[in-house]
Amino acid sequence: GLYESWRPNSEEWQRTFTIVTTTANELLAPFHDRMPVILLPETADQWMDARNSDSAGLQRLLQPAAGGVLVARPVSKRVNSVRYDEPGAIEEEPRLALGE
Repeated sequence: GLYESWRPNSEEWQRTFTIVTTTANELLAPFHDRMPVILLPETADQWMDARNSDSAGLQRLLQPAAGGVLVARPVSKRVNSVRYDEPGAIEEEPRLALGE
């Protein structure tokens, strides 16, 4: 993502951010049409280099994650609520066997 720290007035700092997204890869496409850009270690330095003015080269980094980079697993539906901000929301939910 991108972030910026700035002062809306002389007494406070404001930090704002955005998440750079791209088209969803095969794993995430059944759930959503886009996903965050995930840079690999070998490309992160190119993205972070403020001297890099190769906008076409940087644009090529904004691709869906390759297969095998991410893993899908069931989690609690609580992750959909902004009111629930606990680590337990991302713990893997047990799957019920057929007939249970």
